[in-house]
Amino acid sequence: MLINIYSGGLGNTLSYCSSFLLLYLLLNVLVGIWAFRRIHNTNDYLLAGQHLSFPVATAVVYTTWFNSETILSASFELWKKVYWILLEIRLAQPCACN
Repeated sequence: MLINIYSGGLGNTLSYCSSFLLLYLLLNVLVGIWAFRRIHNTNDYLLAGQHLSFPVATAVVYTTWFNSETILSASFELWKKVYWILLEIRLAQPCACN
């Protein structure tokens, strides 16, 4: 049981979220152990034993593309915006002193 450092109902919410996260992590470990026992060589790991159906292979390609685009382009867009905001703040500072 987690120590309740919050007063009111927030502590219960924190406890439920923590319990859910711990259960999720435990489930991931169990799935990893189950998958580890089924993998015997590199082909099993990389190609899933060449037993992927078309919908599963399509979902894998789509999620790989979507996640890589999200990670790369979203971080670049954020960097561009933050860079220009910091540049504008730096250029505007001498004008603020007048």
